[in-house]
Order: sequence, then structure tokens, then C-alpha cells
Amino acid sequence: VSDLGKHATALREMEEALAGTDPAMIEGALRALAHTRQVRFDKARFRPLILPHLRSALPSTRLAALYALVNTKAVPEDVDLILPLAEDPESEVRTSVPHVLSMITRGDMTGAPGEALLKLLHDPDYRLVVDAMRGVGGMTKVPPDVVDRFLELGRDKDKRHDILHFALMNLPKSKKVTGSLAYRR
Repeated sequence: VSDLGKHATALREMEEALAGTDPAMIEGALRALAHTRQVRFDKARFRPLILPHLRSALPSTRLAALYALVNTKAVPEDVDLILPLAEDPESEVRTSVPHVLSMITRGDMTGAPGEALLKLLHDPDYRLVVDAMRGVGGMTKVPPDVVDRFLELGRDKDKRHDILHFALMNLPKSKKVTGSLAYRR
């Protein structure tokens, strides 16, 4: 918004929506904030308004709150707030957690973030595994057990393309990873 008056009004309306009780308005404000990464404004003021929505009864609101938080004013301590969502009953929320954790930790998936990712990589529904992998690009530090799980999944010729495309190509390179990238029939 180029008009400063409209800009201020829009921000105030998002604050009011987040503090309100209308689920549609709350989710709309969260989704709008999720797309504000490049916009300059006082993002920290939205943090206390976003946090309660991570525990919303509505899965779509929890998901929108994840991305609103990371695109406004996430801090490293938010990892502890987000980790429980890796156990969320809604698969779309669960599988978004690695992506959000990777953004907050600047790609450091060691410790609890890696454990959450590893658990998702063992989900019996392979579609959820692929969804979890879609968000792990840009990982800078990856625990060996996560790398091993990617390599294990990549041994299955039906899964190999997904593993190469979503995971191995994006991992920090090691002999183990680069060796797995070699063409195999």
C-alpha cells in the first residue's frame, strides 16, 4: 500500500481482527501477515496477537499463525512454541512445522527441530513425508539420523525422485549425500 494512511488503517484493522473473536477475520489477518515479509512496519507489535492463535481450535488458523509468526517477528525461543505442532492432529499443520522451524533456526535442524522432522519422515503415509520434505530446503545443519532417513527413503526407486528433489539436493553436501546423488537405475 503506497498511501501511508491506508497502510496505517490496514495494520490497525489486522490488529483489531487478531484481538477479536471472528474466526474468519482472525484467519484473514494471519494470512495477510504471512505475506508481509518484504513490507516495512513494526512487525514486533503483532507477535503477542499471533501467539494465541498457534493454539486455535481451527487447524487452518493454527497453520496461518505459524506463517504469520515467522514472517513478522519470530525469535529463536519460538521453536519451543512450534514444536508441539509437529504432533498436531491435522496433517497440513504437522507437515508445515519443519519448514517454519527451518526458517526460524536459519536452517539449523539439529536438536529438537531435527527430532520433529525425523518423526515426520517416519510417517506411514508417504504423502505426508513428501509434504514435510517440501519445506526443508535451505537446511544448513542436519543431524546424521535425518540424512540417513533421507538416504534410506531414496533407496526405494518409487520414492527416489521425491527424495532427490525435495531433500538430498538441498542438504549440506557430504560424501554420503553426494554419493547418493549419482545416477542409479
